[in-house]
Amino acid sequence: MVNANTLSFTEDAGRLLENAVYLFLRQQACTVYYFREQKECDFVVFENRICTQLIQVCWEINADTKRRETEGLLEAMRFFNRKEGIIVTFAQQDVLRLEDYTFHLIPFYKFMSGNLSEAKV
Repeated sequence: MVNANTLSFTEDAGRLLENAVYLFLRQQACTVYYFREQKECDFVVFENRICTQLIQVCWEINADTKRRETEGLLEAMRFFNRKEGIIVTFAQQDVLRLEDYTFHLIPFYKFMSGNLSEAKV
């Protein structure tokens, strides 16, 4: 229905992907928050009152989206004192490094498998 009533597929696909990630996290009985200071991070996951994952969701990382997604995640990583973060994409898998921080690009289907150690390159 969403796709039938819109002109912009990519933005809506990104939102649908973000909703699917949220529903998966909630199904795993995680406590999920949104982070916003100067930038935004889509999901801050807590288990037993400890921040265990920082997750951005983006349909694809390209020249237009890379800076926005990594800056938001990096700000959250610094705030929560974590050296690694996850960017869930539709199909990309890669590792990006900035300073002492690591960004794992993980395809949605691997993220949904629940085995993140296998999904990280």
